[in-house]
Amino acid sequence: MENKRFKLSFVAAFILLISSVAVYAIGVISRAQSKTNIIVYLLTLLMLCVLAYQSFREKEYPKAFEPKKNRYIADSSLLAGGGFIIDFIGSSIALYYLFDAKRVNPAETGLYIGSIAFSLLSTLYFAAIYLSYTGNAYDFRRLKILHFAPLLWAISKSGLLILNAVGFRNDAFSTIKGLLLIFAILFFFTFIVEIENEEGAKKSFVFFIGALSYLCLLILFIRYFDMRYNNAPLVGEDTFFTATSLCLFIFTHYLRINLLSPTR
Repeated sequence: MENKRFKLSFVAAFILLISSVAVYAIGVISRAQSKTNIIVYLLTLLMLCVLAYQSFREKEYPKAFEPKKNRYIADSSLLAGGGFIIDFIGSSIALYYLFDAKRVNPAETGLYIGSIAFSLLSTLYFAAIYLSYTGNAYDFRRLKILHFAPLLWAISKSGLLILNAVGFRNDAFSTIKGLLLIFAILFFFTFIVEIENEEGAKKSFVFFIGALSYLCLLILFIRYFDMRYNNAPLVGEDTFFTATSLCLFIFTHYLRINLLSPTR
């Protein structure tokens, strides 16, 4: 898998990611976000196109999941589980403030409750993945309903974002968050499909892993510049979500490496 074409595509996608961050930083510092955000979005979409090209050009990939001792997958899955605990805390605080402000919206309340419940179940799910890759003969693929927990978490988060939608021109964080959640839904859905797949991993699955990974990294930088220059609160629901995204980035990064370099 590690050939010149793949390496060039990887470098191109990474350069586009860094370019998006740089343009966003310039926009934030110069207070010209309404103009530069459009460029950020175009660079991000171009980055996703490069990742798609890179993923679909390969002839085949190894089987996605074959639980055996793998320290990288084990440790990163444990970290991802911790990320869902962080989101559980953030969503619980947000729900508390919602009730405290006496601003009870049935749809929003239901989505927050769903997000809280599915984040806890996702923590258990990733703990099962951790056990599977520590070499103790446990196999998370035998689970049934729990496979859907991360997917339903992403759907709940998407619903909350839609209810509180803002103008994409001036709010890059929410826009990239929405794009991230779309790919999170696609990733977790294909994750479930790949569990039953006895052949090599599908190219679409590899693309969704890469897309989610890069978007998680991008939103981390955007949040940093928002806190540094836009007076975004250090402690807030978006900060908790960013921390969860960082944990998901680490998991998807090592999952992708495992598919591209299975001997590692």
